[in-house]
Amino acid sequence: MNASSLSPQAWHVSDRPLRRALLLGDALDPTLLGDLDLLVEVAEEGEPAGAALMRSMPDLLILDAARIDEALAGLLAAPPWQAQPTLLLVDAATVDAAAAVLGMPAVRYLPRDATPGTVRSNLRRFGDPGSVADRGHGAMFGGLLPEPVPAGRKVPVDAAAIRALIKARRVRAGFFPPDLFADPAWDMLLDLSAARLEGRMVSVSSLCIAAAVPTTTALRWVKRLCDEGLLLRQEDAHDRRRAFIVMAPATADAMMHCLEATGTGL
Repeated sequence: MNASSLSPQAWHVSDRPLRRALLLGDALDPTLLGDLDLLVEVAEEGEPAGAALMRSMPDLLILDAARIDEALAGLLAAPPWQAQPTLLLVDAATVDAAAAVLGMPAVRYLPRDATPGTVRSNLRRFGDPGSVADRGHGAMFGGLLPEPVPAGRKVPVDAAAIRALIKARRVRAGFFPPDLFADPAWDMLLDLSAARLEGRMVSVSSLCIAAAVPTTTALRWVKRLCDEGLLLRQEDAHDRRRAFIVMAPATADAMMHCLEATGTGL
């Protein structure tokens, strides 16, 4: 077994001393974490990811999304592992595997090619109560209900009209800096609304592309909207590593009312 034995530091996540970390995958060199004073263990070559997690019982899991297999996905979806503090290293090729951790409350997303400094910075901030990984957003999205649309203002909405709106938003990005109008939550809701009318399921990777922001940013928004109950995660019956995202019924109704009221002009 490869391991880096370092002097533990009194470092906290959710009021729990964080001393030992398990690294699953080869996206990160464990020696680069030396200045955090963690005890870092690297899973043995060929050892199943789920077996390594149960054997190690780490305080923190540093997980390369490429290592997520069906057994690990099932493990992370149920107590007590669902609460496992996790730093997930992900890229466009592994984003669908990240669906396995969407239900985990303490997870951070980083690009697989993140610099060591970025990784260390996120590990240090992991327990920050103000971080996206740890805080709730109930006040921000609570109480979503479709409002009645004033008479005479409804405009029929179909999938083609929504796709035209999405295309117009992408054209706009060709004339202005892309991040000037970045609105990943809205872009994802538009894509899901069109897919719903088309009778098409949307994978996590497809939804991240629709968000038109970096993969890790899109994943944070998917998790945030799922945590709020606006979106729902539907596990693929044939592959537990894969999941589809759908709108909650109230979200779907609100989107249709909104698009009808504005004539899909948002």
